[in-house]
Amino acid sequence: MTVEEVGRRLDDRFRLLSGGSRTALHRQQTLRSLIDWSYDLLNSVEQALFCRFAVFAGGWTLEAAARVCGDNGVDEWDVLELLTSLADKSLVVTEEQNGTTRYRLLETLREYGRDRLREIGDEERRRDRHLAYFITLAEDAEPQLRGPDQQVWLQRLEMEHDNLRAALAYAGTKRMQTDQLRLGGALWRFWLQHGHFAEGRSHLSAALSSPGAQELSIGAKALSGAAILAFEQGDYGAARPLAERALAIQQRTGNQAGVAVSLTVLASLARFNDHYEVARRLHEQSLAIRRELGDQRGVAASLNNLGLLAADQSDYQSARALYEESLMIARQLGDKKGIAVSLSNMGLMLYELGDYTSTRTHLEESLVMCRELGDHAGMAPSLHALARLATEEGALLRARVLLSESVAIRLELGDLHGIGLSLDGFANLALALERPLRAARIWGAAERLRSDNGLPIPYRERHDSSVRAAREACRDDTAFDAAWRDGSAMTMEQAVAFAKQADAD
Repeated sequence: MTVEEVGRRLDDRFRLLSGGSRTALHRQQTLRSLIDWSYDLLNSVEQALFCRFAVFAGGWTLEAAARVCGDNGVDEWDVLELLTSLADKSLVVTEEQNGTTRYRLLETLREYGRDRLREIGDEERRRDRHLAYFITLAEDAEPQLRGPDQQVWLQRLEMEHDNLRAALAYAGTKRMQTDQLRLGGALWRFWLQHGHFAEGRSHLSAALSSPGAQELSIGAKALSGAAILAFEQGDYGAARPLAERALAIQQRTGNQAGVAVSLTVLASLARFNDHYEVARRLHEQSLAIRRELGDQRGVAASLNNLGLLAADQSDYQSARALYEESLMIARQLGDKKGIAVSLSNMGLMLYELGDYTSTRTHLEESLVMCRELGDHAGMAPSLHALARLATEEGALLRARVLLSESVAIRLELGDLHGIGLSLDGFANLALALERPLRAARIWGAAERLRSDNGLPIPYRERHDSSVRAAREACRDDTAFDAAWRDGSAMTMEQAVAFAKQADAD
């Protein structure tokens, strides 16, 4: 068999590996019989625990094993002893991750254990307990993702991501609407901060597709999360109705904290469509609610958003004051994410004022914090802004490296708005390298990306000025227009690959 043929059959590995050497012992002639032999050597309690461990995906902790697999008088210490015994018999793998001991089954053993668990009729009970445990974990983590221990909790959720996926899939298969909404609603901020935009949207969409889900009060959080993830991917057409439905439920149920979040999403959408007065009014409403609730992190976020509006309209004095107040609150709270956002926004404003030294200091500090948090969504804009600064200063090789890292993250996130910005950055780099036709091709590709996805052109005046400069440098309108058309014929992936090639024309 070819490698591809073997690969297609690995989902049923016990049928695939059904033969062996005829001179081998009987227990070694098939994979199933080999594992049967090892399994039969276990005592009854070890057999039960081994099978129960198969409900975990990607490993588990001692605490999770005790909660999901321990019952009928089997406490945490009993589970630890049994885990140690199974590890000594090479049936359980033990490893350390970030100071925590984790356990896992090799995938073949996990599949065997799952089959055994199904045979004895205990699979559904264990998966119910698995789902309940990970809903509790996600809901415990949710408020911590905005606190000083956010990095610890983000890492913990990332380690458990396979288990969280499995829990969501099980809840969906069993049509457990409330459990799906609870788990998805608790996880959207994790998906946002660790850049799992498309995956998070897929899970939330599945949870919200159940009949009546979008009318339940518990569905409002999932709607808000889906709206924010859609917004971050530049899918503004999808974000608006999600945010509007969330807002309607939150207003009806009196959930003021949720109202503030939905108003913020709608304000951000208004800003990207240049409806600045609408955006300001919505952000100010959100800020007032958060002040009334005493939500200091929310207050800092609203101040940041108002600062962005002020900077968009070149009111840098107001923008500075808003950013500084936001940064002060974030530092008081120990909110690294909030600090990173404020520093990044302050750096972008200082760039507009021509203070490049301070710009670099603020952006690099923000980037370090985002790296520590594993916040890819936060890293990409700082990398992009540093690339823009490097282009301005003539450090063109550094600019290319920074742009390449930034666009790689944005591709991974599916951030269409950000990819468009990255293409603009590569076009400006080409212009700085005195290659105007290359710049035209990249801008042509960026124009198609935005047209296909209904995205606005940010910083329109600056964009148009750069295009005029490239056209003048080319001195051949016919060639420039032809290059632009060539670019507009590229797919997004082709455009990014072309932009990243240093020697392409």
